[in-house]
Formats: sequence, C-alpha cells, structure tokens
Amino acid sequence: MQFFNKVLHSRSVGQHLLFWLLAYLIRTAQLGIYQEEKDPLFHEIITNAFQILFAMLQAYFVSYRILPRIFISRNYLLIIPELIVGLYVIAVISRITVIYLVEPIVRTGPFGQESIIEIMTDLDRLVIYFIQTFSIAIIFIFSSCLKISI
Repeated sequence: MQFFNKVLHSRSVGQHLLFWLLAYLIRTAQLGIYQEEKDPLFHEIITNAFQILFAMLQAYFVSYRILPRIFISRNYLLIIPELIVGLYVIAVISRITVIYLVEPIVRTGPFGQESIIEIMTDLDRLVIYFIQTFSIAIIFIFSSCLKISI
C-alpha cells in the first residue's frame, strides 16, 4: 500500500499525465474533414482517446521493457524480435479496437468490417496505425531519455 501512495504522490506520475493529456489535446485540436462520421469533433475525441491509449502502451513497452534490456544486456538478437512482435501485437489490438469498438460509435451505417484475420494480415494498414501512434510514443521516449540524462 505504501508503494502505491508513493507512486500516486510522485512528480513523475503528474508529469506523465500532463504529457499524455497535452498529446491528446494536440491530436484532438487537429480536426480533419470526415464525410462518413456523424460528428467530426465527436469522432476526433473518441478516436484520439483510443490512439493515445495505444501510444501509451507502445511508449511504455519500449521505454520500460525494451530500452533497459538494450542498455543492460546488449543481446540484440533476442531484443529485436521482442520489439517487433510486441509492437505488431499492439498495432493489431489497436486496429481491432478501432474497427470493432470505435467505428460503430462514430460512423453511420451500414458499413463493412474486416475480419480479425484480415486485420492481422493487412500489413500496409498496420504500418499506418503503427506510425500514427508510435510518433507520439517516440516523443515520449525521447523526452523520458532527455529527462533521465539531465
């Protein structure tokens, strides 16, 4: 219990929350033109909430699982496949979430949905989802490394 009290009252938790809140607000402020959705602002709010969630997963996975192992073990043959598989799984889960949870909320029907197998094998679209969320994660990783080095 004492550990959780320390975590909740630490400065780093507040800094993390502030970073992700700012990232969410910046992404949501960049409204695009959507023709299929019921309400573009509602679409942005919902979609960006899920994208930020998966960007957080990517950022924390790389920052607290992969980077420490790279610096400590320097055994890249085991770390690189874990990085690729981990980021692939996060991209697949992100895409499944958007297709089966977000799209029914923000799009007007009827519309088709891809199967899970199609999602897992559509590498072009997974790369796009990966880039969209990992760009925010890269900024987080860079700022974390910068903060540690100072």
